[in-house]
Amino acid sequence: MMKPLIFAFFFVFANVRAGLLDMWKLDNPIVDFSSESNTFRLSYDLNKDVTKESVHVKVFTAACQDPQDGTEGIEVTDGITVQNTDVSDGKGIFEFKLDIKTLSNNSDVIDTSNPQRPSIKLCARYMLWTGGTYEVSFIESILALNFDLTDAGFVFSNLVSKNFDSSGTEVS
Repeated sequence: MMKPLIFAFFFVFANVRAGLLDMWKLDNPIVDFSSESNTFRLSYDLNKDVTKESVHVKVFTAACQDPQDGTEGIEVTDGITVQNTDVSDGKGIFEFKLDIKTLSNNSDVIDTSNPQRPSIKLCARYMLWTGGTYEVSFIESILALNFDLTDAGFVFSNLVSKNFDSSGTEVS
């Protein structure tokens, strides 16, 4: 009599746990960058029950919120304007505009080791919270904008993106 009851308990527990994991799961976003407007748009697939109130976003230096070397993450606010954090029909959007001039003066985000080909490196953190007080899941996307200054102009040359889940595992 006790074995079926224990089996039923573990079966229900496993199904509830799987449902909760599905609810808060985050996968790699689709990353787009508009060089005309200097705007990033990251698109996430979400559970249809996730609401805008559950989503929090931040932009950090390339080391992200919790750098692996144990130092404190550096949030970047100057030069970043969040424009959209909509959630609708199982889709989440994190859209933010870069002020290239401001960011190019921030030694925490600009890499000028090759002055002819500098890059701006950022980490976009997309978080799911419950009750407004508990972070349940997040994904961090490291974004590197590379520029080519070898000609007479300022030319965006490419974007590199890597993604890390809440366990710190690269999921790119």
